[in-house]
Amino acid sequence: MLRVRPWRERHTLPGVTARVGDPVSQGGAAPTRVDPVAASASRVIGGPLGRYAGPGTRGWRPVGAWLAAASTIPMALGVWERGYCIAGGWQTPDQFFHMCFSDLPATYASAGLDRGIGAFLAGGAGAPIPAQPPLTALVLSLTGGLIPAGGPENQARLFFGFWAVLSAALVALLTWWTAGTVQRMPLRASQVALSPVVALTVLVAPDILGVALAAAALYAWSRSRIGWAGALLGLAIAARSYPLLILAAIVMVSIRAGRARVAAVTAGYAAVTAVSVYALVAVRNPSGAVAAIVAWRDADAGFGSGSVLPHLAGAPLPTFVVSGLAVTGWLAALLVGAYLALGAPRRPGVAEVALVMVVVVLVTGKSFPVQSSLWLVPLVALVGLSWRDHLLWAGAEALHFGGVWLYLAGISVADRGLPAGWYAVTLIARLVAVAWLAALTWRLAWRRPPEETPAPGDLAAGDAAGSAAGGGAGGAAGSAAGGGAGAAAGGAAGTDAGGRRRGSAACACERRRFWRWSGSQWSETDRGWAGRREPLAALSSRKRAAGEWKGTKHLSPCVFVPSTPADCPGPSLGLPLGGP
Repeated sequence: MLRVRPWRERHTLPGVTARVGDPVSQGGAAPTRVDPVAASASRVIGGPLGRYAGPGTRGWRPVGAWLAAASTIPMALGVWERGYCIAGGWQTPDQFFHMCFSDLPATYASAGLDRGIGAFLAGGAGAPIPAQPPLTALVLSLTGGLIPAGGPENQARLFFGFWAVLSAALVALLTWWTAGTVQRMPLRASQVALSPVVALTVLVAPDILGVALAAAALYAWSRSRIGWAGALLGLAIAARSYPLLILAAIVMVSIRAGRARVAAVTAGYAAVTAVSVYALVAVRNPSGAVAAIVAWRDADAGFGSGSVLPHLAGAPLPTFVVSGLAVTGWLAALLVGAYLALGAPRRPGVAEVALVMVVVVLVTGKSFPVQSSLWLVPLVALVGLSWRDHLLWAGAEALHFGGVWLYLAGISVADRGLPAGWYAVTLIARLVAVAWLAALTWRLAWRRPPEETPAPGDLAAGDAAGSAAGGGAGGAAGSAAGGGAGAAAGGAAGTDAGGRRRGSAACACERRRFWRWSGSQWSETDRGWAGRREPLAALSSRKRAAGEWKGTKHLSPCVFVPSTPADCPGPSLGLPLGGP
């Protein structure tokens, strides 16, 4: 027997990913079926997924668990790549020639992290003050205090090893949360678990802490946990600066969806959490709370940024000019993100808007160090770009990774390093590759067809067409679902002159209910996918005959139940939580 619970507003939050227009995972298809690179790479494990295989029939968790385990592969490669420095120490210029440089042992020695978190919170003379945001500084001080006494090289090696283990755990969690954010396409998280960019950058600096917290916030948002999403975003902002752009993307897309109030609540939680962390550190150690801000204010153009090109040419830009360009880049990112979120023909996903804004900030910032590319990895996976584009970007990152270390080595040993002109070539190639990611994302979001919003008279015509095209079953389904007149639900099975389906999905005001087949009956579920629009009776009979979803947790397409504007809480809000 069909049971219907009261409709709940939680389904109407805008999704992290968009509903349609995915070039890789159309309709939830496995990447090995539609992505040539993934299909070629799958030959080592038996080839592409078969015609009759049902990917994801057991849910996203088994896939997420396998991918989290696979994330140890790039972590192992990252540790292996730094084997020379682990064995012989991080000495200049050898650490640049062997490309095994890491900020972690350098920060441990220069910031006095061996004094521990107690000395950091006590403040005063001799307190450790790493040039990091407060939450990252807290974690660095905590882990530094766990290192036993010994020689400087042994302590640096132990500190690096401790952070390698912690980073491996955070990358596994990052992969898990990314898979959970796109539950109908969890294999997108393979672009986190197996990314070459992770192997190159994750052990250079402690950026993985902020990246993992930002991914956890997006996962919480996708599960309609707005309080947890805001709190986790606040922690991410206290660990890195770029999650501010993710919060801005959530606000912009929510405004487009008519959910400004929910976005305000999320932003409030994020602000309270971030300010609390800053205040906790500032009360005890004011210098440690603002160390990262002061370091940014006083810094000149750094490596990886376009602002360093004049320096390579022998005419460095003044500090105030570089700072002005960076601030302008943040303002430009917000304007570009707002235009994409509010002006695209179809509402984009949060990840798409966030990726475009992060790219603008990175290419216009004071510096674009190699570890900052880690910020983009989960966003690229959530957007669903192809593996070909990911690997092209990773190739440019690898080229710049080698170029920057060889250029720094050449400062100490001029006849063995990379000349400034060749380093500029690698830098420009990387900037072009990152900008290409933003361009692909923009095109993906902008080329989606707009949602149809017919006039009330057109809706009546659609109802009549649905009744004429076999809408009797749909009308019965509409009555069974409690949606009002049967002809209204029958209209969902009708087609217009162009052969496209008509239905209440195009209404300016609607309610939605979601259903799944439990083995003996259809029942309402908390999450669903608004991909197809068919009357419940027709959908039920087809799926019973096929048996495709029987006895599984796979969620079925949803059933639309139109209501009058007086009963509807707001406009059509698009993707329900939990599905693309």
